[in-house]
Amino acid sequence: MPDFGTKGLSISFVSTPDDEQVLKDIGKRFEVALPEYPEDGVDSSTYMA
Repeated sequence: MPDFGTKGLSISFVSTPDDEQVLKDIGKRFEVALPEYPEDGVDSSTYMA
């Protein structure tokens, strides 16, 4: 059974301006920030319990 409320990491690969707009529209619809992946990576403590 899923444990809702746990942290996770999702990566979306965007290759065209149209893909980028779709992702922005999704973020706007669900009122979430979808930042670009940082060049220096992501600290695993931000998404690992």
